Amino acid sequence: MLKKLTIIALIAVTAIISNEVYANDEASTIKSLPTSGKVVITGIVDRVSDSNKFMLKDTAGKTIDVNTNNKIDVDKGDKVTVTGDLSDEAMGVGKEINNALVKTIDADHEDENDSSDEDDNN
Repeated sequence: MLKKLTIIALIAVTAIISNEVYANDEASTIKSLPTSGKVVITGIVDRVSDSNKFMLKDTAGKTIDVNTNNKIDVDKGDKVTVTGDLSDEAMGVGKEINNALVKTIDADHEDENDSSDEDDNN
């Protein structure tokens, strides 16, 4: 009996660990995201809608709305990794990522690198 309980416990622990690994696997495209649950995806900020909402574009050019619980500092063109909960959007149109944590990988601040001022001084 003890042997059976040990085997059942090992199977349960293995299943839990497998689900955690799957939930933390990073998707390369929006199309490859699971239908729901925790997701991780890296892409480019396509449009900033609000201080806590933006649109993410994947490598295939598809977009998805991302909502955070806190104000975020991202700009169009920034490369970010998003971890959050995938769910159906309001009115059943598409999907969105909610409760997202956003990590900026590469900030693309075009205005900071703009050299047009130098040209005006010549």
